[in-house]
Amino acid sequence: MAGMLSAAETAIGIRAEQLDVWRDFTDALLALAPPPPPKPEDGAADKQPFSGSIALAEHLKADGKKAETLLAAIEKLKAKLSQDQLERMARFEGALLPPPPPPGFMGPGAPPPGVQPPPGFPPHMRG
Repeated sequence: MAGMLSAAETAIGIRAEQLDVWRDFTDALLALAPPPPPKPEDGAADKQPFSGSIALAEHLKADGKKAETLLAAIEKLKAKLSQDQLERMARFEGALLPPPPPPGFMGPGAPPPGVQPPPGFPPHMRG
């Protein structure tokens, strides 16, 4: 992702007086990059109840704060870019964002294939 942001900086034509707001934007965007997949737990017997759910909630809570930082950085950057730079960003932005999950991917916490999810289970995680 960092390589794509560097390419975007060149493609958009970020100037010296725009570097501070560009760096704030790229730092905030990189902070929201997906974390690496969790490692299998060695001490599964020592696992505490709800530990996975608590870890997920803490991660999402931190992501919410990072998202607010990203939104603020975007507004500051938009104010500093020329109309031509904004149009180039609109064309380039798709390359900066991670691709959507593959078909059939239901994410962590989804029931295994062939298992009927409980009522109220999020529709995007149904098989």
